[in-house]
Amino acid sequence: MNIIVIQGPPASGKTRYAERFAKHFGVNEIIDDDRRMHDREFPASSAIILTQYSREAILTWRQKRSRRRQVPLTAIRFVPIADALRAIGVMPAGARR
Repeated sequence: MNIIVIQGPPASGKTRYAERFAKHFGVNEIIDDDRRMHDREFPASSAIILTQYSREAILTWRQKRSRRRQVPLTAIRFVPIADALRAIGVMPAGARR
């Protein structure tokens, strides 16, 4: 199981590069945040979550909306948008966002 949480502000490229992020991190399910994201179940298998929400908000969602059992914390990896963009080769190594 591999849950990748890519965090960044609106219009930072999360949705635009969603497919490339999913391919790079080896996951099939893409969850793009919106106001109702936390009303749905937290993913139970490998997924990429594109969000502007904080780490604490994501972990609260996990705690409140997990199916059968909670995804282990070790399965969740938080990646800032700048690092994710560098990983897929869209942003130069020295650039900041």
